[in-house]
Amino acid sequence: MVQINGLVFEQCAVAELLNIESTSSVDIYDIYRDACINVSTYNTISIQYNNSDKKKKAKKKKKKKKKKKKKKKKKKKKKMMMMIMINNNSNFKSNDDDNKKLFQIIDGECNSCLLLLLLLVVVVVVVVVVVVVVVVVVAAALVVVLVVVVVVVVVVVVVVVVVVVVVVVVVVVVVVVVVVVS
Repeated sequence: MVQINGLVFEQCAVAELLNIESTSSVDIYDIYRDACINVSTYNTISIQYNNSDKKKKAKKKKKKKKKKKKKKKKKKKKKMMMMIMINNNSNFKSNDDDNKKLFQIIDGECNSCLLLLLLLVVVVVVVVVVVVVVVVVVAAALVVVLVVVVVVVVVVVVVVVVVVVVVVVVVVVVVVVVVVVS
């Protein structure tokens, strides 16, 4: 959803008119409305705006004619076509030489998608790093525990062997002494 100047558009590319001349009578609402199309990157669209300034100037140049009572006809507003390209966060100048204005294409939908994709990539990278660190720490801890257990077992075996040897030696000495004395 994109909101510009109080106008809300959903899932559409919005052309925001910038640097509007003070004498211009461009109907910004029409531009927003006409630019509100389905998002399709790099497709050419046409934006129409009322060129009533030129129309007024043309009227002034006409010679004054005799006033005649005529039925008022609905005046059709002349519209000029401006071709721009949809390109996210890029600026383009219109092809109209007399009314060069700067357009900026704002695509809220695609920007949101890019942000979500970037966030997803960051989350995945963080999770992978955490998992790798945990696995390394657990493996190191297991190795340390295994080394300690092996050392303890070796010490116990050595102590048992020493005790057995001492006992055997003592028994042999006692037996020899008893035999000699008797």
